[in-house]
This record gives sequence, structure tokens and C-alpha cells, in this order.
Amino acid sequence: KISGKTFSLKNNDRKYDSISFQFKDEQCQVTIKTSLDIYQLSFGSGKWQFGETTKLGPTLISAKARFVGLPIPKVAGSYYWNNEKSLELTLRYIESPHTERIICNFNKDKITIDIQNSTTPGSKSQPLYGVIK
Repeated sequence: KISGKTFSLKNNDRKYDSISFQFKDEQCQVTIKTSLDIYQLSFGSGKWQFGETTKLGPTLISAKARFVGLPIPKVAGSYYWNNEKSLELTLRYIESPHTERIICNFNKDKITIDIQNSTTPGSKSQPLYGVIK
């Protein structure tokens, strides 16, 4: 029901403007748009889908230039449905010990997104809210 749909997101700290999902052949292509960039992430159903992304992952280092001069991060993504309304995406940063979990809850034309990362286990960031465009 959400394949091919784009959700417009309310103003948020991450500066994400929209998110879309495309499912095909047991893969989920997620596109996140910000005012400065577009991130395309691939997730396999019950298996890892490997790729690269310019989306910066979780880190313990807070210096502004922490990734300057480094190659584009390699990632592996996997997804599964917790239930018919809850999609869980796991994005592993291969050359780092860190992982990001993106839990998307759907309710009719609305989405709530919780993003958890391995640098702050157990803590929750501010959820993102959106509606289908």
C-alpha cells in the first residue's frame, strides 16, 4: 500500500523534507530528501542489501569536519515488517561499529518515524511525522 508513495515530513531536527518507499523483488528502496541532499538507501527482505551512501551515520565524534576527506561510507540494509503497519529498516555502516534503526509506523495516510542508533542505545530521538503527498 505504501510502495511508490512519498510522505511529506513536518519540520524536524534532522532536516528531512520527505521519505518515499519503493518495493520490488524483495527489496525496499528508500529515498530521503533534505533541503541539501537526496539519499537513496536499499534494504533487502530478511537479507542484507549492500551499497554506499553519503548519508552520515551515527558516530561518537561530534567534530564538524569528522568525515572530511574520507571515502563514501559502505552500508548494508535489511528490512522486515513487525506487523502490517510497522516497517523496521536496519542500516549498518560497514566500516564502523554503528547501526541505525528506522521504524516507520503507518496509519492510513500518516507516518511516524522513530530513528534509533547504536551510539545511544535505549534512548529515543524526537519522532518524525508526515503525511502522503
